[in-house]
Amino acid sequence: MTASREQVLIRACVEALRLAAAGDQALILSQQELRDGMSHADGPTQLAVQIRAMGEAISSRHLRNEEARRYLAQLVQRLIHQMGMIEGGGDLVGQDLSQLTGIVEEVASGGEMNSEARSRLLDGVGRLNQRVATMREQARQAVVEVQQAQERIEGLERALEEKTEEAEKDGLTGLPNRRALDRLLPELVGNCRGESQPLSLIMFDIDHFKRCNDTYGHQGGDAVLEQTAKRILQEMSSTDLVARYGGEEFCIVLPNCARGLAERVAERCRRAMAANPFIYGETRIPVTVSLGVAELGAVEEPVDLIARADQALYLAKAGGRNRWQAAVAE
Repeated sequence: MTASREQVLIRACVEALRLAAAGDQALILSQQELRDGMSHADGPTQLAVQIRAMGEAISSRHLRNEEARRYLAQLVQRLIHQMGMIEGGGDLVGQDLSQLTGIVEEVASGGEMNSEARSRLLDGVGRLNQRVATMREQARQAVVEVQQAQERIEGLERALEEKTEEAEKDGLTGLPNRRALDRLLPELVGNCRGESQPLSLIMFDIDHFKRCNDTYGHQGGDAVLEQTAKRILQEMSSTDLVARYGGEEFCIVLPNCARGLAERVAERCRRAMAANPFIYGETRIPVTVSLGVAELGAVEEPVDLIARADQALYLAKAGGRNRWQAAVAE
């Protein structure tokens, strides 16, 4: 897990004060090094380096240059201010740092790191370490809670998707239902218009379906509906949408398809349905369909496109069934 800006500052501060309290002699900062540090103090990582250098500079007790002393005092004040801005436990950390300000400034201005000062610094570092440990644990718990909440949200989203999919699927044929069509058709229309592409729609229903139900019963009728969906899907491409509109009526949406091509698709579907009877048990059921074809007009609404295709379907049935009819252009 990536450390936050606040965590970087806290850890750097604790390390700086630890070095100061321990009297680490690892580094003697020159005036030029301090000046370079001041010009690269924008990000938390650079500030962390700065703070470590501050602790080493304090512990070295070689800060006799006036400019270096002023820089160190400014750095301490900036650190305390930033620590005080941390939310929650950061306020307490800022308070702990404020209590150490006098010691740090005293040493920065040339004072000695005597045993009393070192003891007070060690106590302060201990408190800071405890604060940091507490804040880390709180952060860890917060991360766990966030992850758990995210898992619950993802679970709810999956359940919602499953319910939505279930609500938009026809239980008998497995095709999208009228509700799904009402949602998807405007999206397909918008996509085609956005790409300056045509879109056509075919409405079709099963000829004499009531007679089929009366002759073979509702189970026979259901079998015809199921097999109709499968046979029509075999004639479609992956970008086409086939939906059960209601009862024995179906809808085919053909994106990127002008009326001429849609008419050929309608004829292909008509032939596929009439070519071979459906098998129900040991019974062969001959089935034909009538189809209405319409191409989307320039400013036509989806509902009006469906209405024109449906009117063309009515004319196909009136003309003798087992045929298709193109709608009058919008």
